[in-house]
Amino acid sequence: AVSAASANGKLSLAGLSGLVAGDTAGTVEVAAVTTSAGSLAGTVNLGFTSLAKANTGLTDTALTGGSVSVTGAVYDFATAGVASQTFAFGNVHVGDTLATRNASFTNTVVTSDTYQDALRVLSAAGNAKISAANLSSLAAGATADLAVTASTATAGSLAGNLTLGLTSKALGASGLADAALANGVVAVTGAAYDLATASVASTLTLNNVRTGALTNVSVGNTVTTSAAFQDSLD
Repeated sequence: AVSAASANGKLSLAGLSGLVAGDTAGTVEVAAVTTSAGSLAGTVNLGFTSLAKANTGLTDTALTGGSVSVTGAVYDFATAGVASQTFAFGNVHVGDTLATRNASFTNTVVTSDTYQDALRVLSAAGNAKISAANLSSLAAGATADLAVTASTATAGSLAGNLTLGLTSKALGASGLADAALANGVVAVTGAAYDLATASVASTLTLNNVRTGALTNVSVGNTVTTSAAFQDSLD
């Protein structure tokens, strides 16, 4: 008979019995408990007992035990947390300077920062007027800002969604592969407006008129980019 024991609770062990002489196919099951992150390293101590054959009148005899070293670890995936889901840039005029908005990301520790992947964030804006930085590797327990900026070079909507591609980035020493996580989304609102553009004839010919006659001066508000995103003229 073979019994198995280990001080590491993450190792699930099962011994065996009745291994007859000449049988080399017996196995002692050593399974990793992966319900939580942590080290799998430890020693499996094996206890051997020589089981006397029935009806021989002999008794079982304890033999010298053995041991097996176990290595490995269980890692949690990165866990992304973002503080804000909407950035409001407001309504501004073309050429106005807008302050950078920051999406604060945290790679929230699940069990242990030693046994958790880093977080990578790649941003993709649905509106060309919006741009955002990327986070290449955010360690477990760390927090960093992802800068979101809006261009006011031309008039138009600043609204749209910023899609965040999230990846659980395996630690180099683990030998594990990176894993894609569910994407995140940050909403952006606002618009950039052109100032009104007055157009008026440079000359006005009144000719000779009678007392009380009126003549109109034609004034227009020329569209710069889009009538939907331009001030009225008063």
